[in-house]
Amino acid sequence: MSADRIDLNLLRVFDAIFEDRNLALAGKRLNLSQSAISHALARMRDVLGDDLFVRTGRGMEPTVRAIGMAVQVRGALAQIRAALGVDAFDPSVARRKFVVAANDYITSLVLGRLSQRLRADAPLVDLVVRPSTRLDLAGQIDVGKIDIAVGIFADVPSRFRSAKLWEQTDVVLLHRDHPIADRPITRDDLLTYPLVAISQGGEEEGAV
Repeated sequence: MSADRIDLNLLRVFDAIFEDRNLALAGKRLNLSQSAISHALARMRDVLGDDLFVRTGRGMEPTVRAIGMAVQVRGALAQIRAALGVDAFDPSVARRKFVVAANDYITSLVLGRLSQRLRADAPLVDLVVRPSTRLDLAGQIDVGKIDIAVGIFADVPSRFRSAKLWEQTDVVLLHRDHPIADRPITRDDLLTYPLVAISQGGEEEGAV
């Protein structure tokens, strides 16, 4: 394989197909015809010696090679845009889709205010909320399936940026005749008495 045979436009096509999983949508994103996208994909397949994307009933599914390339290609394109000073984000005219992963509780707290803010400041932006339960959030962000995850996370990988949005107090519900019902609950109490963890995704551990 010769890297000289891969130009910037091919990388942009690769990134668009990986994002949309559809040649027509990738073409629309890049203002190219579907035949031009197909031709670019054929060139990449020839240079890299891999199918990269395989047509299935769910769209163009990436191969293992394509998945391995995706994060680095997207990062390289972002660095090039930053170096050239192009694609500065202007919310008032941006036409983008942002995918947010959050559970029902977080969605009920945030979505109303966020939708109002988007209508005012970014009227052309589309917001998609995906349930965060049963998702490999880090992996989904790595491959571009989601843009941001909102929730309670014990550990955030160092490759991601994170910010605290708010603090909240947990509440423990117990029977009125429970031995600790008439006094403040301590950490030792939580370790001593059995707890019922409510899990939407089937995990065996809760936030406490």
